[in-house]
Amino acid sequence: MSSSRQLRWPLRAINVVGRGLHRLGIAPKLELDLLLDRARAEAKLDDFGSDRFREPLTAMLEDLRDMGADLNLIGRLGLGRDFQRNLVARLRIKELLRRHPEIREQEILAPIIIVASPRTGTTMLHNMLAELPGVTAPRLWEMLEPVPFDFELPDQPGHVDPARQATAKSLQLESERALPQLAAIHPVNWDWADECLW
Repeated sequence: MSSSRQLRWPLRAINVVGRGLHRLGIAPKLELDLLLDRARAEAKLDDFGSDRFREPLTAMLEDLRDMGADLNLIGRLGLGRDFQRNLVARLRIKELLRRHPEIREQEILAPIIIVASPRTGTTMLHNMLAELPGVTAPRLWEMLEPVPFDFELPDQPGHVDPARQATAKSLQLESERALPQLAAIHPVNWDWADECLW
C-alpha cells in the first residue's frame, strides 16, 4: 500500500489540494534562500557559520524539486519544516558556541558510532547500547532541540528541560496523528534515546 493511502483522510484531502496547487505552479517551494530566511526569522540569529553546508543542501533540495509531483503536499511541508528546524538548530548551536567557547574544550571519550543499512537491527543495537552504564545517548527531545532556549548550560548531566521536551512531545503527537502506522516500523518516544534524526 502506498504511503499516501496510509495517511488519514484529512491529510489525503490536503494532498489532493496539493496536486492541484502543483499543477498551477503554486506549490510550497523548497528553496535554500527561503529556508535560510525562515530559519533566521525563527531563531532571531543570522550566523550560520561556514558555508560548507550550502552546496550539499542545495543539491538535496534540487533532487527533491526534480521529484516534482512525486512529493505530495504533506511531504513537502514536512520536509520544509524539518530543513528549517535543522537550520535553526545550526544557528542556535553556533550562538551557543559563541557564548560558551569552553564547550570546544570538552573531551568526548570513545564515541560509539553505528553504521549499517536500514532495517538491519541498528535501532535495537542502539537502544541496547544506550542502556549500558556509563553510556550517554541523546534523548529524542535533546536531538530535536539540541540547544537550551536560554543558551545556558545545565549544571549536571541528565538535566531535564521542560520547554525543549514540550516541543518534542508536540512533534511526536503530530507524527502519530499523520502516520499512526509508523510506530510499528520505528517506535519513538520524545524521552527515549533515538538515533534516526537527520
